[in-house]
Amino acid sequence: MARQNVTPETVVARGSQVYLGRNPAAFAAGEYWDDRDSLDSSYDAVAIRAAQAVGLRYCSVDLAVINGFMPYTDDQPELAQVVAVDPAPNLVSWLRPTIGTGVDLSSKSCRRRPSKG
Repeated sequence: MARQNVTPETVVARGSQVYLGRNPAAFAAGEYWDDRDSLDSSYDAVAIRAAQAVGLRYCSVDLAVINGFMPYTDDQPELAQVVAVDPAPNLVSWLRPTIGTGVDLSSKSCRRRPSKG
């Protein structure tokens, strides 16, 4: 809040926003959108390459995409920019995004080990 020059006592002007979260991606964007249903599947490769570049198998990748309906190609890198690669993502934001259909990633990525006995 200090970065935004506000305190808990500040009365924010109508039409203004103050971000309370500590997540840098949410601070920049303001809200979580899971709009992968309308995003061209070619952007999956961008996210996978970003994860591989930092040696991660499981992570979240935040992309800034100009036009998600236009397929991504390597000769047009301006169509998508990697904003963040998070090795410990907040899975709740995927379960209940501000916009989009929630996905329970924890049950898809975590498997129970069989007990030894």
